Amino acid sequence: MSPKPEEMRHAQHLQRMAEIVAGRPARFEPNRAFSAAAIQRFMAYLESLTERARTNGIPRTDQHRLLCLARDLEQSILESKCHELVKTQDAEYLALIRGIIAETAAHKARIVARLTATPNPG
Repeated sequence: MSPKPEEMRHAQHLQRMAEIVAGRPARFEPNRAFSAAAIQRFMAYLESLTERARTNGIPRTDQHRLLCLARDLEQSILESKCHELVKTQDAEYLALIRGIIAETAAHKARIVARLTATPNPG
């Protein structure tokens, strides 16, 4: 199961944002703190879900469950609040974050619409 183009684009945008912050640190100030331990736990959870999906621990036929997981990930604090990490007026950074926010909202809406149309077998 390979990442979708949207997710790959988000990863590229996040990488570019990290480069911008590293290259222009004076333009940024901390805004919202995320616990490093919480981020590590979230990443471990994502890796666990990925592995379970890859090994059919979560059957691909259980579309309702998979869509619920996708929706929950899109609503997660890390996904929905990453734009609050720093304050800045850096135009390039802000353009990237606005793109991620818009794409995430559209992605979540598609997941919710599909979830609404998918029967819950359980």
